[in-house]
Amino acid sequence: MPSQVYRCRNPEHPDFEVSVPIKDDVPQFQHCPKCGNASSWLPSAPNFIGGPTTGARKE
Repeated sequence: MPSQVYRCRNPEHPDFEVSVPIKDDVPQFQHCPKCGNASSWLPSAPNFIGGPTTGARKE
């Protein structure tokens, strides 16, 4: 299950991760675990790991 990163409005609180199933849409907001405020989703590029078993071929 991919992790999505969220940032609280309070700059003293660290970013936090929430696991979201691939089949679900990513929620734009989550509650901060420290204060409960609405925290914004930080979109990021997916990580892809290549290797001989993932279909990546060297020619």
